[in-house]
Amino acid sequence: MVEHVVDLALKLQSDRTIVIVGWKKESVVDHLHASGKAVLCVEQSPQLGTGHAVMQAEVPLRGFEGTCWSSRATSRCSPTRPC
Repeated sequence: MVEHVVDLALKLQSDRTIVIVGWKKESVVDHLHASGKAVLCVEQSPQLGTGHAVMQAEVPLRGFEGTCWSSRATSRCSPTRPC
């Protein structure tokens, strides 16, 4: 699911694509790294909600001037935990 959002960001020619990871972070980071897409993964720890997740991009965006947008790309669906 996160790859769809990353693809959109890249299609829009974003200067920086930052993915905040938390739950199942290893599999997300490994997948994005293997995809070869230019993204920066930043860990949210502890996981304190969506607003807190967005705040994790503060340091990587320091000095950036321009428009920022965020999108939620989480899904906790699995074979044992249906949507």
